[in-house]
Amino acid sequence: MLELLLWLAACRCDGGTTPLPAPDAHYAEFDHLVDLAAMGSVAPARELARDLDVADDDAKLASAAGYTQTALDAEELADGVAAMAAACGACHAQDHVTTSTARPPFDHEHAARWAIWGLVWGPQEADSESKAAQAIAACSSCHAKAPGAR
Repeated sequence: MLELLLWLAACRCDGGTTPLPAPDAHYAEFDHLVDLAAMGSVAPARELARDLDVADDDAKLASAAGYTQTALDAEELADGVAAMAAACGACHAQDHVTTSTARPPFDHEHAARWAIWGLVWGPQEADSESKAAQAIAACSSCHAKAPGAR
């Protein structure tokens, strides 16, 4: 279902005149990767990052995915996920891709997804990536100590 929504959103690029092809399955798993990073779940996140099919995508995205796959701790994982989101956002901006998906609410439960949504879909500032990584790392520093906490 998420793939369909992403495909429909991509169809609106360039004023709807040049639809992009349907996104690969790896896009559907990115939210889960963000959640794992926010929970400080390094091993499962590394495994999921290895399963993402980004080899034929943008070089920055492939590099960031490689870094995420080898993250040694929650802070490196947060850096990798933020770098992946920034690479997605750079491509979206370049190709004028927009979304109709609303940004998650700015609250405790959605903090990591809120920060990442800004990188993927919002205008990026010079320090957007580092701020998103800091937000995810802050989430994981608490959630990793209390597994299951939301």
